[in-house]
Amino acid sequence: MKTTIQQTLLRTHVIALTIAIVNAVFKFITIYSLTGNVEFIVEMITVISGAILFFFYLKSSENDRFYFLIYPLVTFLLIVAFVTRGIIGLLILILLFPLIPDTKEYEQDGIIMYTPYQGPMAECCRYQVKERKLLFFEKDLGVFGSRNGPIQYEKMHIEQSDKELIVTFATSFHQDSIQTDIIKR
Repeated sequence: MKTTIQQTLLRTHVIALTIAIVNAVFKFITIYSLTGNVEFIVEMITVISGAILFFFYLKSSENDRFYFLIYPLVTFLLIVAFVTRGIIGLLILILLFPLIPDTKEYEQDGIIMYTPYQGPMAECCRYQVKERKLLFFEKDLGVFGSRNGPIQYEKMHIEQSDKELIVTFATSFHQDSIQTDIIKR
């Protein structure tokens, strides 16, 4: 007999997992997705509810136990990765990087710039540009890179038109030169 708490957790887990899968497929197929914060919250609800449900399903069938074992294992590995921060942490983070959200660097008039997490050995100065749509969605406008180092966000300006964005910025390595990049909508 399932308890009310177990049923509620299972429903929450299935709904969050479904939203995460639909978002991942939708992001892969189209240029729209959930905002980074909402996506991260949905992923964490999935992991936490799965980890709690593992203890409810310890005496269940082997398939249920194996499925729910994934969640406490991922949680444990993530904690070990953040604590060790050495070679072991590096290897674990390489395996778990889909759970790590992109870093929001800059926002102006509904245009958001993220530094996408691509693992510990990613190249420098790549930025993902997204436009906020409605309340929980973002439209991916593309990726651009700074050729001369990290961007100084206090010297950054974005001009918008219907067809393009004009991003004007200075970099940390060449503070005197102002660069411009055009991103098509």
